[in-house]
Amino acid sequence: MSAPLSEPACHLCMLDPVCAARAGRAAAPIQPRQRNLRAGDPLYRQERPALAAFALRAGAAKLVYRAASGRDQVIDYALAGDVLGIGLCPDSAQYAESATALQPSVVCEVPVEALRSALAHGAVHAAMRAAVQRADQRRRTQLVSLGSLSGPQRLATLLLDLQAEHARRGLPAPITLPLSRTDIASYIGVTLETVSRLVTRFAGAGLIQVQQRFVRIIDPAGLQWLLAGDGDSPRIAAPLASPMAGEDVTA
Repeated sequence: MSAPLSEPACHLCMLDPVCAARAGRAAAPIQPRQRNLRAGDPLYRQERPALAAFALRAGAAKLVYRAASGRDQVIDYALAGDVLGIGLCPDSAQYAESATALQPSVVCEVPVEALRSALAHGAVHAAMRAAVQRADQRRRTQLVSLGSLSGPQRLATLLLDLQAEHARRGLPAPITLPLSRTDIASYIGVTLETVSRLVTRFAGAGLIQVQQRFVRIIDPAGLQWLLAGDGDSPRIAAPLASPMAGEDVTA
């Protein structure tokens, strides 16, 4: 299901200080080319030459890594304000993964040479360092999640991470799930059936409320408690008879 475009998030983009797309900055070094994407459209593909970065002005995207075996794995997601395509390193020769729009989106395409020039600007360099730190922290958290957490704990981690990303952008509750349940299953390393079952159990336990792809976190402390425990909280141990009214159980 395609969601409507989010508001343009130029103020969150690390390239904003040197972007000519903003009013009154016609001479700025970054002259992005805007692209409108439909859900399912690729931004770039793994192992293709990394010729440009992509600032996500509105919408959402998923990052997918294809292993040598041919298996695809969702490794991250991106929201409006994020910059994709070069592993946050302008000297990357190839794209390290593929990126696909999850909903109608708008991206600003920035050639790598222009990005190198922009990094000479102190504010851009500082913003890139902060973005690298956030990306590294999320990847480390994901590795720990896949390696040592239970299914409920992995879903709780994703929900809390999405809540933090929405808060950083100043977005109101409820949060929007950018990933389909199939993508969530790939991202947290469980089956699609497990994702649907866990969402139902979380809702039944009063941790969240679900309406299609909108999720309101009712009890963040409960999710944190779940993460701190052994992953077998009695609040989510027993399955419910049916999904919560209005819940989107499609992939």
